[in-house]
Amino acid sequence: MTVFARTATFQGRPDTIDAGVSYLRDDAVPTILAMPRCIGLSVLADRRTGLCVITTAWPTREAMHGSVVAIRPIRERTAKILVAVAELEEWEVPAVHRKEGAAKATCVRVTYMRAPSGTSAAPCAPMLRQLSTSAS
Repeated sequence: MTVFARTATFQGRPDTIDAGVSYLRDDAVPTILAMPRCIGLSVLADRRTGLCVITTAWPTREAMHGSVVAIRPIRERTAKILVAVAELEEWEVPAVHRKEGAAKATCVRVTYMRAPSGTSAAPCAPMLRQLSTSAS
């Protein structure tokens, strides 16, 4: 199943992360998850560096683009709290695998690959096949 995702990356200050996480946990996350057609959301925050990455997931590109107006004030408030500017990216995620649900205050190790636009996805194909097969 392909998922469409929008990532907002904030390089904030380390001393603002706790306030940002509180706002996201208590206000932003429930609001976004209640939006029509939102199928998921993740927040990654590093108290040591001030980095905060928020990703929303949608079943179609149209649903993702349809959320822009509603999410904008949430992103602006997050930026103000973190004293940062959001760097936005959109993704088409061809493989999603989640072994089990996450508990509160879960830690995660994330690996992602980036290639220049127009680069072949062929080097990623074996990994994507393995993830797709293990997800069934």
